[in-house]
Parts: sequence; structure tokens; C-alpha cells
Amino acid sequence: MKYVYGLITLALIIFLSVESSSAQSRKGFEVGIGPSLLVASGDGESDSGFGAHLTLAYGIGERFTIGINGAAGIISDDEVDDDVTASVGGIFGRYYFGSPESLGRAYFTFGGGQGSFEAKTEGVSIEVSGPSGMIGAGYDYMRAGSRLGFFGEVNYNVVNFDEVTVGGFTIDGLDVDVDYIVIAAGLRFRLR
Repeated sequence: MKYVYGLITLALIIFLSVESSSAQSRKGFEVGIGPSLLVASGDGESDSGFGAHLTLAYGIGERFTIGINGAAGIISDDEVDDDVTASVGGIFGRYYFGSPESLGRAYFTFGGGQGSFEAKTEGVSIEVSGPSGMIGAGYDYMRAGSRLGFFGEVNYNVVNFDEVTVGGFTIDGLDVDVDYIVIAAGLRFRLR
């Protein structure tokens, strides 16, 4: 919980100290950070946990942004000894709707990358990874005359786990699909 308070304090410091710049431009580099909720489901079961969401992106224009993103969290699972560490990340594109002059704008996001989870059961570590695809939607709000914005988004990721490492031995050719839903909100700082 102290990490959440630290993030909130850091966000307030950034929010209060950001220099003004031109209107609501979404062009240029941006960094986004915030808490997230990860929901993993597969084989009729669902588990969830809290984590963090991070993006590094570049606004090509007022409507389109490309970048890299990642979300990681700790998921409780009764079937393993320790909590599961789950993550998903990769490259993405974001398309904004509405007028470029608006402070708040909805967007659609899509991309692909890698998903993984790590757990320990019966004293043996298990690591599973594979490619992922992602679609999502969100809302971005920028303060007038500021480089600081706020966002909220929901992403649906399909991860095809194709490799498992159990106790140091790797097995390829696995074919298990797991869905990750990532719900995130936070701050976006545009570096013009």
C-alpha cells in the first residue's frame, strides 16, 4: 500500500509542477504510468490481482500514437504455493476519436507482444510464456495548457502460451490460450 501512496504523491508533484505548453496537443513523446487490475482466465477459471501499467509512446499526429506498453501484477491462486506473477506487454497503436482540440478524447488501441506468468508449486518453479494480441478502448483527458493528462483504459489480451519451463527444463509446442483483461488508469506526461 505504501507504493500506491508513493505513486499518488509523485503524481501530485508532477501535476502541480508541469510547465504550460500549447493547448491539448497529443503529438510527441509521452510516458504513462498507473495502477492496474489484471484478470486472467482460462479453462473456465478466473483469477485477478493488482499491479502496474506503463507506456512509452510517440504521438505521430493528433489522431494516432504508437508505442510500447506493459502491465504486470500479482495474482493470488490457491493451486500454487506463492502468488502468480503475470505480465503482458508489447507494441501498440492508439487511434483517437473526436476533435483534436477537445480536452477529453476516446480512443481505440490494438497491438501485439508477449505474455507470461511465473509461479511456484511443490517447491518447483513454473514459467510460461507466449505471443499475445490486444485490443482495447480508453479515454484520455488533458489539462488545458498542460503536458499532463489522465487516462483510463480496458484492454483485452489473448495469450497463446507456447513454452513452459518447469524446474529448469523447457518444453516447446504448448498450445494453451489464456485471456488477460487489463483495467488501468493513471497519468500521461507528454514530453514536447
